[in-house]
Amino acid sequence: MQAALEALHWMSMGHGYELTGLDVVEAYRLATEAAHRIQINEPQALIEQALAPGRRMSAWMRRSLGPPPATPT
Repeated sequence: MQAALEALHWMSMGHGYELTGLDVVEAYRLATEAAHRIQINEPQALIEQALAPGRRMSAWMRRSLGPPPATPT
C-alpha cells in the first residue's frame, strides 16, 4: 500500500514521465486493494493526503479518478 501511496504523492507533486490518467487510476486501485488486504477500513483518508489540494497535479489527478465514491448513509 505504501508504494501506491508514494506513487500518488509523487505524481501529485509533478514527478513522472508522460503520465496518463491510467497511471493515476492504477496507483489508486493498487492502494485501495492493498488497504483492503491489510484490513485498513478507511484508505480514502490516506489517499486524500497524497492528493492534497495545492499540489501541482492534484486537480488533474482528481479529474482522472472521477467523482469520489459515495458513502453509505
